[in-house]
Amino acid sequence: LLNLLARRVKIAALIACCAAFVAAGANYYRVVDITSPSHITNFYDAAFFDKTIVRGTVIADPDIRDGFTNIDIKPSSIIPDPVSQPANVIKLEGKTGYLRAKIYPTIGNYYYALSYGDFVELTTSINKPMPLKNPAGFDYAAYLRARNIYASARPIRNSDEIKYLGTGNISWLWRVALGLKKQILLTIRKTMPYPESAFLGGVTLGLRGGVPGKIKSDFQATGVGHVLAVSGLHVGFVAVMLIMMAKVFKLPSRFSFIFVVFGLIIFTLITGASPATRRAAIMFSMMVFFRDVMKMSLGHSTALTIPTTAFILLALDPLKLPEASFVLSFMAVWSLAMITAPVENVFKFLGRGWIFAVTIALILGSTAFVIVAPGLFSDSRFVYAYVAAFIALYVFAYFREKTNPLSSLNIEHMPKWFTSFFYAQFAIQIGMMYPLSAVYFQRFPIAGMYANFIAIPLIAFIVQYGLLAGLANVFFSSVGLPAVGISVALWINAFNWLCCKAFLVMAAFFARLFPYPYISMPTPAQLVLYYTGVILFVFMKPLSFQIRMLIMRLRDVFDERELKRRAIPAAVAAAVLVAAGIIAVNASKKDYMRVTFFDVSFGNSVLIETPDGKTILFDTGQGGGAWNSGSSVIAPTLAKYKISRINWLIFSSLKPNNIGGTPHILNYWPVDKVLLPYNPQNI
Repeated sequence: LLNLLARRVKIAALIACCAAFVAAGANYYRVVDITSPSHITNFYDAAFFDKTIVRGTVIADPDIRDGFTNIDIKPSSIIPDPVSQPANVIKLEGKTGYLRAKIYPTIGNYYYALSYGDFVELTTSINKPMPLKNPAGFDYAAYLRARNIYASARPIRNSDEIKYLGTGNISWLWRVALGLKKQILLTIRKTMPYPESAFLGGVTLGLRGGVPGKIKSDFQATGVGHVLAVSGLHVGFVAVMLIMMAKVFKLPSRFSFIFVVFGLIIFTLITGASPATRRAAIMFSMMVFFRDVMKMSLGHSTALTIPTTAFILLALDPLKLPEASFVLSFMAVWSLAMITAPVENVFKFLGRGWIFAVTIALILGSTAFVIVAPGLFSDSRFVYAYVAAFIALYVFAYFREKTNPLSSLNIEHMPKWFTSFFYAQFAIQIGMMYPLSAVYFQRFPIAGMYANFIAIPLIAFIVQYGLLAGLANVFFSSVGLPAVGISVALWINAFNWLCCKAFLVMAAFFARLFPYPYISMPTPAQLVLYYTGVILFVFMKPLSFQIRMLIMRLRDVFDERELKRRAIPAAVAAAVLVAAGIIAVNASKKDYMRVTFFDVSFGNSVLIETPDGKTILFDTGQGGGAWNSGSSVIAPTLAKYKISRINWLIFSSLKPNNIGGTPHILNYWPVDKVLLPYNPQNI
């Protein structure tokens, strides 16, 4: 501040940047600090079957899954040894961390009554969450730490292992939200059959646990799995519904802002307050504030809301920064806001005549090749030949356009809603889907570009009709007309059932038609280069203007000959630096043999990569049940190591624990030879 007052702007800016880094470091330490004597990490049990009594409050809505429920508890007291020292009660205060427990229906009727805010007593063991033991896959311990959960309990299966002690201290707002959630869920179950009711509960209330596994896998393969995770898309639909309701009731702009914000807060609490939902709720609230109260344009409000919302969320919880839900939600919004317009400009240039025909052929041809022979794109020679062929076609189209244009082919002749949606989808593919799907999931849903043309408009109706049906039932029931409420909800959800059914059929169709291939995980350097190109693409016009201005200034200083004399050495030096960097990266790759022993529970699996580039896989672990070593462990590792072919697949035994993951591996990786422990022809 003193530097600003003294007009030392550069020094003030430097100090502000340093202060921001120090504040970020302090905030991170604030969250990860586990030095408190009351922290749950100080009470881990020595053995899995030890007994510890934990009393605490359920701090989130129970996560209901197929056959069990996860609950997160903030402990308030612990009895470390209830058998020999039952009176030794340790009170926990301050930073305690949270405990996650898995509850089974065998505990009795309380399993169905368990809710947020319950004060419970668990008799279990306190264990350290299982860390990631394989090179790739889902890191459950890191997932829990990002939610301040540092311990897991032994599964609760008996009624004497859990006791309800009363209601904890929760706010009235949470009580309203959870009561509303129960009423809407009850309305859905009364007015719609299964599995459509489970799907509707997932997309409106965030209850993903009740959705059948087959539907989840279809959604992931189709590229519409984002609809099950309540996020910015759903919040946007709810915000639009609230804005329309405010207009119907003719609320003034300031009251409209309060109504919309309060509705978004309730919806965020109802759906579990995930990072993506909180981000979207804050962002839409700020956009409504800037538009209705500050009277700002949509472009200016969007430019302000993205960084401000990120700052607010990360100030509260910096551990959300590397999480997939946080990164994907922000990158989706950034892609829509920043990449859509440049994409539109490019397609307006490419979207006519022969050039447009070649562009459509490129998109459809790539999709057809992936469907027919997905392994072709793992061959670099095919990729280079494919790209070269289309460059030649574009050159042909450019000259053909001047002599014989196809005036009937023009993207601007298509409906405006279609082209706008297409530009937005293409922008999301560039900015978020392609690179980050590889980073977080090692897979890319090819069908997403096509399926979302149906999925996103359809899910808008499904979410809004589902909430309207629930709210109608709640309203009429509150005024003493429950029969009218359930009748209105039934009529609304009768049409909504058709929408849900169409969505499920669409997802199953695209999942069968399109493959869901694994792709190589990009390195940090490759991600930096990719997003450098994306940023250059986004700021293409401003950069080209600045380059032209720079050239004009240089011409004022140097004459044409002098400018060329200086520019050529500079270009050569830049090329030499780039070449040296490429050579250095390649030189750092040395011949090696890497042996990876997989942790596949009770199964066996070993991966060997030889110095001459051969890949040998011994056994594939267990599979066939809810957990499959092929899809959960081996396939993500093959994608991470950029392995596109298995030269030898060797089985030491044909027992289920040795071959269970084989079907999944064979679906996505070509195998040259399979070696069995005996000759099947002799059986």
